[in-house]
This record gives sequence, C-alpha cells and structure tokens, in this order.
Amino acid sequence: NDELIKSSKLINFVNSFHPIINSLKNDNLLSVNSYVLNYTSIVKSVIENKRIYKIGVMGIGTDFHTAGIFPNSKELFESKFNSLDYITSHTFGKSPYTNRITITIPALMLFDSFIIYLKSEEKKPVLDYLLEENTQLKPLNEIPCGVYRLMESTIVTDIIS
Repeated sequence: NDELIKSSKLINFVNSFHPIINSLKNDNLLSVNSYVLNYTSIVKSVIENKRIYKIGVMGIGTDFHTAGIFPNSKELFESKFNSLDYITSHTFGKSPYTNRITITIPALMLFDSFIIYLKSEEKKPVLDYLLEENTQLKPLNEIPCGVYRLMESTIVTDIIS
C-alpha cells in the first residue's frame, strides 16, 4: 500500500508517512523483534498525538485479511491481534517470508479514517461485505476487514459490477 500512496502522489499531501514492513525473511527473527519494538514507538507517538488526523491507507485480500491480520482462530486473534499492543508479530504461511509484523485491531480503532484500496473483480465479495448495511458484522477473527465497517472509511476500487 505504501507503493500505491507514492505512485498516486497522495504522499504530497501528508505531513508524515510511516509504511510498515509486514514480512521479513524467516532467518531474521531477531530483526522481527527489534522491528516490532522500533515500530511500536513510532506508531504509539503518532496514534497518541491528538493533534494529528490519522488516515490509514489499507488493502484487503480476497480472504478478507487486512494489515497482515488473516482469518484465524478466536484464541489466536484475541492473543495477537486484539491485544492492547499497537504492533505484534506472528508467523503465517510457508514462504521465505512467514514472519509477519502487523498493527493490532485496537490500534486500528484509534485511526480517524481509512482509505481502502480494492483492486480487481476477485475482491467483489469483499466490497459487497463492506457496503452491505443490513448484513450483521461477523466476528473479526473470521473477517478481519470488518473493522472498517466500524470506522469512517472511503473505498477506492476498480470493481464496476
């Protein structure tokens, strides 16, 4: 998403920009822990500054994941992604980049607004879920992007159907 911001020239309209590296090579666990500590202090200083209007630019996957928060068990969700920490790390998948770094749901809830990028027709079910006012919000461990239904959000998409 940071590349989308840079290429769209949106970067010219912000006072500070803090992209997050959301995955690091498996052999670099020490760097993951170090990065979590460092990025936590950056995010904390931005989120807790009441004079800054905080806009998150987010993407959503076809599996309804966002910000590195994938659908998962309620236990894992509560311990990792719904904790009071601003930033957390976890492992996901079986690629060389399974060590993941992400912002937590409580930290996302402290943003003022979001710009949501949804690109490609395969994400139509995601768009439908976000726009459907009469659909009950599903548990966030099942559909993490549901957090944006609770927040002020603007969707930017190429989906036309």
